[in-house]
Amino acid sequence: MRNGRGEIAEAEYAKAFCPDVKRSGWLLVKHALRHPILYLRTFRKHPNLENHFDEGAPKVSFGRTDHPLDDIGPMQGAFTALPKLLMRSAQSVLRVEFVRREGNTFLFRADAFNIFKLISPEHFYKHVYEKDGKAPCAVLHLRIDIERSDVCRVRLQHGAEFDAARTPMVAHDIRDPECQVAYEEHADRYQLQTDTLKLDVYKDDFRIELFDAAGNKLTSSGGKTDNHFGIAFDTYPMGFVRDRRHAHWYGVNAFDLSHDEAIYGLGEHFGPINKVGETVRLWITEGVGNATGRVYKTVPFYVSTRGYGVFFNHTHPMTFWVGSKEKSKVQVAVEEQKLDYYLFSGNIEEVLARYTSLTGRAPVPPKFSFGTWISRMSYTSQEEVLGVARTLREKQFPADVINLDVSWFKNDWECDWQFDTTRFPAPVEMCQSLHADGFRLSLWQQPYVLKGTTLWKEAKEQKLLATCSVPFTFCGQFEAAPIDFTKPEATAWYKDRLIRPLLEAGVDVIKTDFGEGIQPPMRFAEGDGHALHNVYPLLYNQAAFEVTQEVHGEDHAMVWGRSAYAGSQRYPVQWSGDNASTFGAMQASLRGGLSYGLSGFTFWSQDTGGFVGEPTDELMIRWTQLSIFQSHIRYHGCFPFREPWQFSDDAQGILREYLNLRYQLIPYLFSEAIDSAAAGLPLLRPLVVAFQADRTVHAIDDQFMCGRSILVAPVMREERKRHHYLPAGLWYDWFSKAATQGGQWITTDCPLARIPVWLRGGSVIPLGPVVQSTRELPDDTPLDWLVFLDHDDQARATFHPSRKASCTVSAVRTGDTVVVRLDAQCRIQRVRVFGAGGEVPADKVVIQHG
Repeated sequence: MRNGRGEIAEAEYAKAFCPDVKRSGWLLVKHALRHPILYLRTFRKHPNLENHFDEGAPKVSFGRTDHPLDDIGPMQGAFTALPKLLMRSAQSVLRVEFVRREGNTFLFRADAFNIFKLISPEHFYKHVYEKDGKAPCAVLHLRIDIERSDVCRVRLQHGAEFDAARTPMVAHDIRDPECQVAYEEHADRYQLQTDTLKLDVYKDDFRIELFDAAGNKLTSSGGKTDNHFGIAFDTYPMGFVRDRRHAHWYGVNAFDLSHDEAIYGLGEHFGPINKVGETVRLWITEGVGNATGRVYKTVPFYVSTRGYGVFFNHTHPMTFWVGSKEKSKVQVAVEEQKLDYYLFSGNIEEVLARYTSLTGRAPVPPKFSFGTWISRMSYTSQEEVLGVARTLREKQFPADVINLDVSWFKNDWECDWQFDTTRFPAPVEMCQSLHADGFRLSLWQQPYVLKGTTLWKEAKEQKLLATCSVPFTFCGQFEAAPIDFTKPEATAWYKDRLIRPLLEAGVDVIKTDFGEGIQPPMRFAEGDGHALHNVYPLLYNQAAFEVTQEVHGEDHAMVWGRSAYAGSQRYPVQWSGDNASTFGAMQASLRGGLSYGLSGFTFWSQDTGGFVGEPTDELMIRWTQLSIFQSHIRYHGCFPFREPWQFSDDAQGILREYLNLRYQLIPYLFSEAIDSAAAGLPLLRPLVVAFQADRTVHAIDDQFMCGRSILVAPVMREERKRHHYLPAGLWYDWFSKAATQGGQWITTDCPLARIPVWLRGGSVIPLGPVVQSTRELPDDTPLDWLVFLDHDDQARATFHPSRKASCTVSAVRTGDTVVVRLDAQCRIQRVRVFGAGGEVPADKVVIQHG
């Protein structure tokens, strides 16, 4: 053990916090005896195992895909063609007929054919469907709603009656009653047009083509494969496809994918942010790291650089083949015999704004949350927590939140939502002491009630838990059942019986861990586990957020959550889950955060230094340098722990420097958070959001913008140089303030205490004083205003010193003088102005108050 890290021996720690093999073994034997057939099936891949356990689901997020629809492919021989023809069936829409218009709703009859029975040998070289009068077809119903001039909704189903189809993901009715839609019928298609977009719905060779206001084709969906071999099925027309050896019908659709197009979103995925070439199944799972396709957060939404985005309004699992099956298509399969999706037109910023206007935008978390969070797995006593608080202040590492993980109960991990009276004899007084010293307290818990606790009997008697015909265990250690958040009385019980007493005792934040373990056969009040698996975390985090809001007020509500789905952005903040202490995991975690931001989420964090493993001084410094520029920063991990004083004296000095910088940046971060949340944009922002027209940035996922004005190129290898890209414009080095022209790749020397950080020309950055907590940063704190002139010798920015106030700073050079104008809300400590030639002398800066 080096540098005195850790107060206990590793063996003692492992005994306390690692799984109990004997306990897990006993549960395994017990469940094997109770479910022998299911147990034997787990030893081999069984087609219907996913009906019981998610481990049996198609493996498409990592490794080679074995999705039921992925092996249809070409029929190249008798032995392969026969089962493909006999075991598959389809209801593929090949022909539509307009039925009627109701306002801005357009209804169509859709004739759907079994394309596997339309094969004709003479069309081996030509992909056509012989749908003459003899070919039987199913009658489906297609509905297109023009919600507003730039958003339309497309639905396909069997029944003619379309209900509201409200899902937990949709927060707002965005229909514009003033939207004008022109309808025309042509010989081959129906045309729906607003002043922003146009849809061409083709009659006989069915497809839907989307155009922008200038007539540029953005994409086409619903049509057949681009492969004209008649025996190839690499993409399916819009409709439903089934392999009889599997349990589900799949709703399928495909969108054109251009050679110059990038696709972003689909949740927090740890590979490249440009998803072209990826196959992704939306099925949240226990990640066990941040370096694979196992993910905690999935979102059925993506946005394209071609000028459109798509949101699938489904809770059921989905699979996206983003140019990975047929290279010219984004193909989607929903595990439901229904299709419901929204199309948005516009650039990336506009699409994110329109998507989040539908599914909701993030409220801005309390200002204290932007400070440093300190945690470990796990503090085990009240004395230890207060000791950590004292050490932080004594060693002058600024921090605002201390998190208690799995050890505030009588037994580690055995969550019963009660402070153990031996470990924590006076929790109210502990909270009061922390608050008096500028700290807030966060508490870990999870959404499963453990068998054997006093709450188990109570919840079972009141029927507040999901039921399940197969075994469910929490962490392989405890028999348990999830709280049924689809049942109002269960949600109220969770809020009032479990969480409210803790919040009223002084706890500030609930860490909403887990939520990924919902199994397909579970039964909830409003559906089964197959339908609710992905959306369960949304309901769970919503309950914890709402009760925090009720107790602490609207401006002080947040959670610290791990799993999420579309709409979860309404309940911030989420972190990336259990990463590892390696540079590779650091790179993957950042990619996850950037991808998450392009999925409609404003706020995100990660375990700085990695959750498992042992970070070196260098890794901890580099990870901290990255993390101070993301929306939230938390140190958390297993033995030998991540508190800054666990590292060498030299490392501590650098960590302290950057944490001080983090607190100086909080006025900027909080202001940018307000604007980002209002626009549905991420605070940790991929370059493509701000510079979409620059194709160089489309695949860059090792750099980012912190808000609008700060570009960061973190060092994520054991190197002392960093090759990175500056988009067009004038950029200023954070440390030297020297100006550099953009539009080029540059290489920068990066000693351990420095990484490339650039300020965008035309920006104004407010800096606060060095403090130990946000309690020392009231809204009227005088600030240093750093002004960076652009090529036109101007700068302008609007800032929010609080949620309810804003101020504007502008600057313009006239001759050899720069006039800086600040309105009355701007509190000033000092003003410094920088131009291409260096810092403008103070006597050449004229400050005017407006």
